Amino acid sequence: MDSATLKMFLAQQQEAHKEQLLFLQQQQEKLLETILKKIGTQSDHTNTINSLNGRISTFIYNSEDGETFDRWYGRYEDVIKVDGAQLDDASKARFLVTKLDKHEAEQFRNHILPKRPAEVNFDETVAMLRKLFNETKSVTRLRYELLSVKQRTRRPTTPSTTRHATGAQSTLARDPKMQAARVRLPVGVYKAFEVSRDSEGEALFRQVTSDLSIEEREYFSFCFYDKEEGIRHWLYNDKKILKQLKNLPQEFSFEVKFYPTTPTTIVDDHARYYVFLQLRRDILTGRLPATADTHALHGSFVVEMKIMCIKCYFFF
Repeated sequence: MDSATLKMFLAQQQEAHKEQLLFLQQQQEKLLETILKKIGTQSDHTNTINSLNGRISTFIYNSEDGETFDRWYGRYEDVIKVDGAQLDDASKARFLVTKLDKHEAEQFRNHILPKRPAEVNFDETVAMLRKLFNETKSVTRLRYELLSVKQRTRRPTTPSTTRHATGAQSTLARDPKMQAARVRLPVGVYKAFEVSRDSEGEALFRQVTSDLSIEEREYFSFCFYDKEEGIRHWLYNDKKILKQLKNLPQEFSFEVKFYPTTPTTIVDDHARYYVFLQLRRDILTGRLPATADTHALHGSFVVEMKIMCIKCYFFF
């Protein structure tokens, strides 16, 4: 190879090297631009979520006060859709689920099984929440009041021992040795019951079952939720309440713990009704899976119950 050929070859190699360096530089610039854009988008996304979170209250379903999902969503729909317009569909759906209280969030998760919340888009999430939390109080509350007629005629009502979810305070003089336990009843009503700080679960259990006029008590129990772990715990009647809660607030849900194998074995009308309410709620929320035939059968029971309630109402 003569000197001229060698010089030409080296020049070509140098030119190729320059082109390669220029290509790598362009690729690095594009990568850096993409990263910066992604960081900016994530920052805007976080700021939007934080802004929405501070302006929108947690949804707590309370049919007795008319606090349904439609009413709550109607207050914040424009805020979510307009101020959160830059959020994608999945982000808006996730945000909506985070604004549900612990009981409502658990019902929603059970309802969509085997799917996960991340697999449900925003419109489907709204539709499902409307289905779950738009029940009016008329029939359920009517049945509860009819069942309470016998109780009110048997003994005087003590409003001082109750407090609804609206936060109405008890009229009793406060005893430092007593404290209020907030209980969610099967019909969705919250009440507060006075118990001693050293009371076992049985003391609260007797008050609630007496208030509901339940004689066959063996099917029911209290449960409470650990917010951090998201776990439901059952309250033992033979142990002290405070030791079981371990610094958790005294908020309980009165629920069916043991379903009877044969419903006709329940003689107590009140107990049978509250078992039915729990069964209906567990099927609607997906906690108890059921076939289409079972749904149709229970639907017929619901219609029959509503007709009986209306007849009883006009009779009284």
